[in-house]
Amino acid sequence: RVIDVVGHQLYAPTPGSRANLAREHLGGQILVTGNTVIDALQQTVQRLDADPALRAQADEPFHILDPGRRLLLVTGHRRESFGQGFEDICRALAELARRPDLQVLYPVHLNPNVQGPVNAHLGNLDNVHLVPPQDYLRFVRLMQRAD
Repeated sequence: RVIDVVGHQLYAPTPGSRANLAREHLGGQILVTGNTVIDALQQTVQRLDADPALRAQADEPFHILDPGRRLLLVTGHRRESFGQGFEDICRALAELARRPDLQVLYPVHLNPNVQGPVNAHLGNLDNVHLVPPQDYLRFVRLMQRAD
């Protein structure tokens, strides 16, 4: 906070963030820099949308998905959730997986604290697909396909 007050340049990721800083009357010049995470996501989506061959390549490992079912894409690997919290999440996903109109795709983190509960609760369910972690391009494509 002290640096904001004495700084000559302030950096905001969005115009909304710039407006918030301006309301504080801090005195420095406010520059909108963009949000690198969102910028990368938008750039990747544009690449996928513009290139059918790239999109097909990203889709290829997921021929297991049923186009007649809605897709629930799951990630879960935060340390704060390990233990009972993570077990509860897995049980909730197993309950959702009972829906005949739904399929779950879960790129499972390699951490044993994730692997154990996920495999125990979800490993034997027909409409749950446990896959290895995916690269960024494939994961963005999965997000596009997910409901």
